[in-house]
Amino acid sequence: MLEVQIYTRSEIRAYRQKWIDFLMAKGRKKATGQLDAGGGARCCLGHGCYILGIKAESFGEGGWEYDGSEGLAPASFIEMVGLWNDTGSTNFSTPIKIFKKESAHDNVDLAGINDDTNASPLRIGRYLLSVIEGGDDTPFKPLTDYPE
Repeated sequence: MLEVQIYTRSEIRAYRQKWIDFLMAKGRKKATGQLDAGGGARCCLGHGCYILGIKAESFGEGGWEYDGSEGLAPASFIEMVGLWNDTGSTNFSTPIKIFKKESAHDNVDLAGINDDTNASPLRIGRYLLSVIEGGDDTPFKPLTDYPE
């Protein structure tokens, strides 16, 4: 049976902040189509997996997968930061509004923003910081959903 980790509100917020701070640090490289292309190039979800110490294993041409996932956020990362799902979409899969005009796709989630727009890790980090408390129209579950 799979053991589910219960995180407190302060733990979730701290993990979110650590991920955001890492995204916003100068020199972050962007990868598309996979969590981690190697050489420090990662998608926004991959940067989170990396900095939060999600189990990593090498695969293919120098890329890395986290907790068995190479393209979408693994369950362990989803739980740690309180995402709604593995692509970083909102609760009702509505587009993340500030990036909607830049994407050619209807369902604008974190994976799509990373892969289908010019948004840098820094810009994605700034957006995540602006919604760190979470909510239905953000990629994050509300912090109030977690025990204190």
